Amino acid sequence: MEKIKSHFQNNLILYRMIGVFSMVSALVIILLTAVMSSFYTSRLKNEIYHGQEQSLKQVADSVSFRAEYVNTLLLQVKEDEQISKLFFSTDIGDAVASRKRLMDLRGSVKHLRSIYIYDGNVNRIYDSDQFGFPFISNTNTFADKGFLEILDHIQDYPKYNPILRKYSVTLPSGRHYEDYVYTYLVYDTYSSGKTRNIVAFNFWLDWMEEALDFMTSDMSQSEKIWIIDNNRQIVYSSTGEMVGQQCDPAVLSDEVYDQEIGYFFVGSGRDRKMVVHATPKRSE
Repeated sequence: MEKIKSHFQNNLILYRMIGVFSMVSALVIILLTAVMSSFYTSRLKNEIYHGQEQSLKQVADSVSFRAEYVNTLLLQVKEDEQISKLFFSTDIGDAVASRKRLMDLRGSVKHLRSIYIYDGNVNRIYDSDQFGFPFISNTNTFADKGFLEILDHIQDYPKYNPILRKYSVTLPSGRHYEDYVYTYLVYDTYSSGKTRNIVAFNFWLDWMEEALDFMTSDMSQSEKIWIIDNNRQIVYSSTGEMVGQQCDPAVLSDEVYDQEIGYFFVGSGRDRKMVVHATPKRSE
């Protein structure tokens, strides 16, 4: 009996040792799994981030190039000898010749919806629109009321910077039409601060899509892409949703604007989103 009891006690110690070893092994495996999972998850996040960072840089380069191109076209129109007559001439022959030149230019530039020339001396707007609006209108009858609001607060709109706005008009056919456009301005300014010789280019919103094709054409790229300016306005959406609206401050905190570039995650589960942010280089 004593031998059986002694044998059982010896085996019990062995069983306890095996049990402790198994528990320790399990804890080590769980810990290693968590560490490796965290490591690879972190690497995956960094790879996604670096990919998005490169995309942001390419988008910035493309948009900068387009902005320079638009600025060149604006100056080309403003300084054109024939078109510039619209700022002061009352000769209908000048208006007809200038209209043809504006229409040709509008038709040759992809995504350019219209060109406006504003003569502030007589409150007259010349419009190269493609929807059949009159070429010459005064500010009382001009269809694009959003542009008239810009004219009323022209001092708030710097030259050459894109203005995202809703283009909302009633077409000559009677159908109401709405879409978002980017409006670029160039003008002269008197020493008094008064502006004159205003030229406006209105681009369809999809002119930015070509700059983003490499981000959206990949079949594996299923994420929604928003581009948000420093006024929290959503200026681009890959789905067309939310454009022109303000981004929720809970999604994009103020601290983001103090960092050059980085990423963070918001939400959880299916609502989890990766936010990649970049701040343009400030001029010296």
